[in-house]
This record gives sequence, C-alpha cells and structure tokens, in this order.
Amino acid sequence: MAVNPVLTGERRNQYTSSGSLGPYNFTFVIYADADISVYVNDTLKTLTTHYTVSTNANGTGSITFTAGNAPASGTLVTIIGNKDLARTTVFTSGGPLTADALETEFNTGLALLQQLDEKISRAITLPIETDATRPIEFPYDNTEANNADRLLKFNSAGSGLELGPTTTNVDALAAIAADISTVAGISADVTAVAADGTDIGTVATNIGSVQIVATNINDVITVANDLNEAISEVETVANDLNEAVSEIDTVGQNIGVVQTVGDSTNIANITTVAGQISPTNNISTVAAANANISTVATNLSGSNTIGTVATNISNVNTVATDLSGANNIGTVATNIVDVNTFALRYRIGATDPTTSLDAGDLFFNSTSNQLKYYNGSSWEVVQADTDIKAAVSANDTTPGFLNGKLVAGSNVTFTENNDGGNETLTIAASDNSIPFAIALG
Repeated sequence: MAVNPVLTGERRNQYTSSGSLGPYNFTFVIYADADISVYVNDTLKTLTTHYTVSTNANGTGSITFTAGNAPASGTLVTIIGNKDLARTTVFTSGGPLTADALETEFNTGLALLQQLDEKISRAITLPIETDATRPIEFPYDNTEANNADRLLKFNSAGSGLELGPTTTNVDALAAIAADISTVAGISADVTAVAADGTDIGTVATNIGSVQIVATNINDVITVANDLNEAISEVETVANDLNEAVSEIDTVGQNIGVVQTVGDSTNIANITTVAGQISPTNNISTVAAANANISTVATNLSGSNTIGTVATNISNVNTVATDLSGANNIGTVATNIVDVNTFALRYRIGATDPTTSLDAGDLFFNSTSNQLKYYNGSSWEVVQADTDIKAAVSANDTTPGFLNGKLVAGSNVTFTENNDGGNETLTIAASDNSIPFAIALG
C-alpha cells in the first residue's frame, strides 16, 4: 500500500544513547529501509549488521541495534535521510495516471529536496546580505600532501579562500596563548625593544659579559652609586688609568708589596705614619734629615751602635748634661788621641789580661783588688809606700829611697808644711852633690 502523506519537517533525528539497543525513532517518511543512514558519533553503521528498521503505516518508524552493537552510553546516535537521487516512477503514453502514482512521485521529489536542504543547512554559507562574487570556492592542491594539516584563510584581497598555515603552527601558538596575551599587554614595551634592536644585538654578542655583570649585580650597584657621588672613586681610577704614568699600573706591578702593606699589622703602622703626615707633617721633617737617617740605619744594620746607646742611655744623658755645662766632653774630644791611648793602656777586670799586651799597660784586678803594670813579660803588683806625711810625723827612716843612697833621717829630712799634704825635702850639705831621683812606691 502506498504511503502518500504531506511531508513536513527535517529528515534528521538525533539521540544521546543511554547504552541501550533501542528503539530510536525517526519522524520523517521513508519508502524503503535503505532510505536512511545511521551514525554513532561519526561512524556509519550498516543495515542488518548493526541495526534493523521498523516502519509505521505512515512511513515513519524506528531503528534497533542488533545484539552486541548497542552504542556506548553518552554517544550520539544520528538517523538521517539518505534516499538515492533517482526517479523510479515511469508514466507510459496512453497509460493510466493515478493520483497515487502522482502523489508518490511528488513525495519522492520533495523527500529528495528535504534531504538536500538538511545537508545544505549543515554547510558553510555566505550571509544573505553579502555582495561578494559567488560562488566562493574552497582551495585545493592536487598534491594531497600539500593540503595536509592546512588551515583555510581569506586571501589578501579578502575575496576568496586560500590554504593557510599548518595546524602545527597554530597549535604552537595556542600553547603560548597566555604569553601572547602578556606581550599584547606590553605592546608599548615591545615597540621600545624593537627600536633598540641594534643594542640588543650588541648585548647578545657580549652575553658572556652580561652574565658576569648579572652574577656581580651588587658590585655593579655599588659602582653606580659611586658614580653618582660628588667625588667618584671609579672616575678617579679611570682618569688615573688614562695618564701616561698610572699609579694603579704601578701598584699592579708591585702587588706583592701592596699585599704586605695590607696585612692587618702593617696597616696599623701605616695609619700611624699617616697621622704623622697631618697635621704635624713630621715625615717631611724626617725626609729633610734623610742623610742622618741613612747613618742611623747603617749603625742599626752593622755593629748596632744605636742599640748600645739605648742600653746606656743614662750615660748618654750624663754626656748631654756635660755638653750643656762645662763641656768636658769637648775637652775629651780635643784630646781624643790621648784618651784612646789611655783606653788601650788601662783596663779593669776579674782576671789578668793575656792578649793585646804592651810594656807599661796598667790593669786593676777586681778579684784581688790590686793595681798591676805589665813589665813586658809579666804582670807586677804596684806596691803603695807608707804615707810620707805619716812617716815624717813618726820620725820614720824607712819610707822611700833616694836613688838608693840617701836615707830619710840620715842624709835627708822631711818637713811637713801644714799646707794639706806638701812636704819639704832637705839634703845634708855634705851630700848635696850626689845625683839622685825621687821615686814613690
């Protein structure tokens, strides 16, 4: 029996599967089971293998999936008209032309139009108000590999479509979408960076130095602060390095000495020296006496005469007192030859000397408390005579000899003069022609 209802609506139904076999209804008219196609998501299913069709009297119906082919829960089931674009009714000349045949033919044509309309509704179309030249064609390269992963874009004139960048490039952009948004927000800064492209290239060439600066950024800040000072040490150094003779170069060549000076002990001494430069400027005074200092240095490195003087400073002070008074030292200096001779001839010690001996040398032995003289071969004790004054008072005839011939109290008499120690020698008249010599001791 022919079905000839008035066809309305879209030839397409969709359902979200609950995981069941069905049935899933379709609300458009079909004339055969093959007039529809069934998709699960985007996969086309096969009639009788995956599903069966059940038709109602009005041409609508339902499909049911076969056992084991139920769509997974949450998948999309689409039932869509898929009638072949063909004419099946034939009208013969002089033959019968029934209303049913005409209705069937009209419905078939309308079904095909509905089917095309549904497909066109899913196509990309230009808006109604467009004034563009139609149709706008999709670009295609006959070498299929050139179309792979390509996007479509309008041409530079905006009048047609052409192949655009690959999806790989688009995906890369999508991955940095947040960064792109950040850059867009600082577009003014980006423009400024672009204007400094040459400088940036210079930085890139010297990136090693830039990294060193970054590592030592605190020192860089210190230098920057110094450059802002009224008197910049950095500028002072730079000016010195530009001089013909640079003090800094000189320091570099003598860095060992500089390190010695920098020792904590030595730097304290240097500070002391600096205190002598200002305000009293004693160092200038010392510099003026450089010759004398050299003499002192010679005595320090040689016999250490200065050390000896320091040990005997009380004696030196006595000498200083003498110099400012009677100046006996001056007299000694005038007679220094005699003083030196006396120093060589007279000595004091605990034992008799055995070297540097000359006849006539005098020596006081502090052990025996005896004064001795050297006779050329041995030391002899100097014998002290009894005081002449005492002997005269006692009328003693033993003190002394007069050349071995005159004897006190016989040929010669002594008379005290009461003048503090002087005596008068009187020789008998009968002996006054005898040569003699007075010897004490």
